[in-house]
Amino acid sequence: MALSGDARQLFTERPDVYARFIRLMRYPQGLRAVWRAETTTPADRKAMLRLVVQLISLEPVDLPRRGTRVRIQWMSGAVDEHIIDRPVNGTARRLAMRIQELLNSDAGIYGGSNQGNQGGVEAEGLQMHGRPYSLNLTLPGLSALFFKAPPGS
Repeated sequence: MALSGDARQLFTERPDVYARFIRLMRYPQGLRAVWRAETTTPADRKAMLRLVVQLISLEPVDLPRRGTRVRIQWMSGAVDEHIIDRPVNGTARRLAMRIQELLNSDAGIYGGSNQGNQGGVEAEGLQMHGRPYSLNLTLPGLSALFFKAPPGS
């Protein structure tokens, strides 16, 4: 099936996903104005970041202090690195939760470069943004990815 057919099926089955996709596509050119607008939600800001961030990687660092190196690779090719302190007594526990990738417009069957999350990704016990778990996702440039969390998550 072609990308347009798969997207149509996903949007038909999940109108909420379609509504968010349409809202994302209507962003005006002024990224700064949209970012600062009172009506922009945290979810909207995350969607905008996905348009300019190519890859984020996390790596534990123990010297000179216990922390996590966060490496951000921007779509422009620029790279930023930061070290964020980690609690000494925190031990990450792996959550056996698989997040399913419903659609990846960069898949090889659509003529893309086949970059993505191979149908899904497992949540990790690394706390982020006030949540107990986080995901390490591959977000190919100029593509659309849609995910589904398991029931009860």
